Amino acid sequence: MKAQSAIEYLTTYGWMLIAVSVAGGAVYSTVGSECIESSTGFTGSDVAVEDFGFSNSNSMDLVISNNAQDDAEIDEVEINSSTGEYRIVNGTEIAVGSEDVVTIPAVESSSECNSFDVSITYSQGPLENQVISGSLTTSARLLEIDPPAAPSGLSATY
Repeated sequence: MKAQSAIEYLTTYGWMLIAVSVAGGAVYSTVGSECIESSTGFTGSDVAVEDFGFSNSNSMDLVISNNAQDDAEIDEVEINSSTGEYRIVNGTEIAVGSEDVVTIPAVESSSECNSFDVSITYSQGPLENQVISGSLTTSARLLEIDPPAAPSGLSATY
């Protein structure tokens, strides 16, 4: 009688464990496919991307902070991803301990999670062409932009 009771106990709770595992797997597969936005690689540097977000006009805003002892001038921001590349020459000056927003046009929302490699070239006091790099992970993609046509009489290659 005890053996039969033990087998019934194991069978009943065995099926329950299988049902809970299947339900847990279904929940994890639904929630686990979301893209978690993150910014990595900028910590510890004088100039850093503190935050980023998207506007309604197909652009991405980078909040760049200056944690150094001198004002920083953002010379260039370059973004690379599997869907394209974009470079913006900026010239924005950020005071010590301040933040400013640099807007990257031609970015749209996407159903896929993408990673962007970001390089920021800046000058600080007598130090020019300093470069920091990091990456952003988000559910967006760069749009392809055709380069401008060269003026007549001038040849240009890209």
